[in-house]
Amino acid sequence: MIRFLILFIFIMPLSSNKTGTISITIENIESNEGQIIIGLCNSKDSYPKKPIIRKIIIIENGETKLEIPNIAYGKYAISVIHDENSNGKLDFYFFGPPKEKTAASNNPKNTFGPPSWEESNFILDKENISINISL
Repeated sequence: MIRFLILFIFIMPLSSNKTGTISITIENIESNEGQIIIGLCNSKDSYPKKPIIRKIIIIENGETKLEIPNIAYGKYAISVIHDENSNGKLDFYFFGPPKEKTAASNNPKNTFGPPSWEESNFILDKENISINISL
């Protein structure tokens, strides 16, 4: 019994609290105007409007890249906004649809409303993963 307890004490720290890095590339950005807003969500309830991490990054040559380190292993989804007027939010036309381009992880092709959590989520289960999103 003592051997089992000692083994458990030494192995437990190795198996818990694993984290990884998510490398994100946003491609096919139509212009270098404005900025890109990236939201990382960890649940259906938070996606896409309440990200656990929100980053604003500059566009260069129709593309942008971002690495988010130290993310606990689990299920996530990424939302992307091309904030062309740099006001920090997604702008909408008077009758409803967004004025600015949006995208999500897994590149779902949803035509009405934001993509669902089910369409956009992915699993972080290793040290490094790469996510390519086409705007």
